[in-house]
Amino acid sequence: MHCENMMTVLDKCVGCGECVPFCPFEAITTYGMAIVDKEKCTECGICVDYCPIDALYLKGNKIKDNNRQ
Repeated sequence: MHCENMMTVLDKCVGCGECVPFCPFEAITTYGMAIVDKEKCTECGICVDYCPIDALYLKGNKIKDNNRQ
């Protein structure tokens, strides 16, 4: 069971695909940018942790601060 469309791909997504292999439900594909299959996505938030540019947003979670050096 999943929530109603709380996962959002922000416009800054570059479609790098870094998040794809970490989705345990195979809900993400890329075609110019990440595309989340709302039928497969359980909104677990794992992909959010692996996005190198913070382009995935799960409503209700803080956007992480990536001060990469």
